[in-house]
Amino acid sequence: MRQLHPEVRELGIEELYVELELPPPPPDRPWVYLGMVSSIDGGVAVDGVSGGLGGEGDRQAFRGLRASADAVLVGAGTARAEDYGPVSIHERFAAARVRRGQSPAPHLVVVTRSGRLDPGARLFEEDGPLPLVMTGERGAATARGAVPDDRILVTGDDAPDLATGLARLRTMGVRRLLCEGGPSLNGDLLAGSWVDEIFLTVAPQAIGGSAGRIVSGDDAPHDAALVSAYEHEGELLLRYRLSR
Repeated sequence: MRQLHPEVRELGIEELYVELELPPPPPDRPWVYLGMVSSIDGGVAVDGVSGGLGGEGDRQAFRGLRASADAVLVGAGTARAEDYGPVSIHERFAAARVRRGQSPAPHLVVVTRSGRLDPGARLFEEDGPLPLVMTGERGAATARGAVPDDRILVTGDDAPDLATGLARLRTMGVRRLLCEGGPSLNGDLLAGSWVDEIFLTVAPQAIGGSAGRIVSGDDAPHDAALVSAYEHEGELLLRYRLSR
C-alpha cells in the first residue's frame, strides 16, 4: 500500500512536479503526459470549463507540470473554452529551466482540424511567443492570415496527423510534452499508444449533469501503474504510468 501524504503543501506541490523524474523519451516522439482534473463522479467541467473543479492543490500541480514541460499541447476547442493565453512560468522556475537547458517557458502547441482561430484571442493578443499551430493542409489554408506561416506545423492532409506531429516536435527538441486536453485529443493520443503518464487531480465534488470525462473516443482499455498519490484538503493528486 502506498502512503497518502496528508499535507501535500508541506512537500511543495509545485517543486515536486517541476523536478519530475521522467524516463528518456522514445527516439521518435516526446515523453507524453496528460494533466487533468475530474470530479469524484468523473466529470471534467463545471459550466463548460475545468477551472471550477480544482482547488489550491490542483492549481499548484498545474503550474508545476507546466514548468516541467518543454511544450504544452492543447486542442483548439479547449484553448477557446478555457481562454488560453501564452504559457507563463514563475521566474523562480524559469531560471531553473534555463539551467536544465530548457527555454524559459514551455512552447504552446495548439491542435486544430479546421484551422479556424481568432487572431483577437488571448493566445495572440498578449505579450509572449505565438503558439505553434498543428494542423493538416486544409486547416493550414484556413489558418494562414490569422497565424504567421512560420508558426503553422502541417502534419497531414484533411486533419493533423498526430504521429507525424509528435515526431516533428521531437526533432525540434521537445522531450517532455504535457497535454492539457481536451477529451478528444486525449482519446486520440491514447488510441495511438502515445500517452506515457497521466497526472489526475480528483476534486472532492460530485457534479452530475452531462459533463464529459477526461478521455473521449477511445474505448480500448489501457492498463496503468500508480506511481504516486497525494492528498490535500480532500483533493487527490494521482500519477499513473501506462503499461506497454
